[in-house]
Amino acid sequence: FEKYENNPVIRHFPIDGSSDFRDPKVTEIDGTFYMVCGSGKDGIGKILLYSSTNLLEWHYVGVLFEGKEFGSVLECPDFFPFQDKYILMFSQMGRSTHSTMFVYGDFDGKNFRPISFHTPEIGPHFYAPQTFSDALGRRIVIGWLYSWQKKVDEGVEYAGALSIPREIKIRDGKISTFPVSEAANLLTTTDELVQVEDRKIIIRPAEFDSPLEYSGDINSVDILRDTKTIELFINKGEASFSYWI
Repeated sequence: FEKYENNPVIRHFPIDGSSDFRDPKVTEIDGTFYMVCGSGKDGIGKILLYSSTNLLEWHYVGVLFEGKEFGSVLECPDFFPFQDKYILMFSQMGRSTHSTMFVYGDFDGKNFRPISFHTPEIGPHFYAPQTFSDALGRRIVIGWLYSWQKKVDEGVEYAGALSIPREIKIRDGKISTFPVSEAANLLTTTDELVQVEDRKIIIRPAEFDSPLEYSGDINSVDILRDTKTIELFINKGEASFSYWI
């Protein structure tokens, strides 16, 4: 790497933002680079949009998305084409569950028009996910599993973990995330921390965590259990629960 002599490429947050201005993510769409940044102003969370033709000179386009109901600052945005529409993804601070929002909509190069809102991840420890498109054309998302309330084990050199790579799909009008096919051999259908009833699932990840419940039609349950994590997927990713345990 060679450090660009004219860094920083954006020297100050725009008038629509504030000092809470962070988490840039760049996506190329039809030959133009678009960058979304998380921000907020006057108690209203915002996603700010920039464009560039060369990745060095950036033009501020405007507010791509905003809403007080999502929090005062929106974090870790991602924005990408999906099928014939677009998905805007961001994280909402201070929420114990449903913290990652997926917004499905239209984009004309400047304005984003939401069509539907989705929170397939229900668990408390899935935050700041980011995506990429792989060689097979799949849109893969990986999230950060962590809890600010948990004390890190003494002497360790880690805190938190990353989720299993998941493929984003739309099933019956709903956004779902499910482990990539390469991880299929890691999945099980039962676990001592998961209780499955006719129309209800109870997850008890640890003695000091309050159990979470899911109610609804249950056609399938897939579980990935690792040393410090458990990820549970209902109906092939229609809903998921992720824990750093």
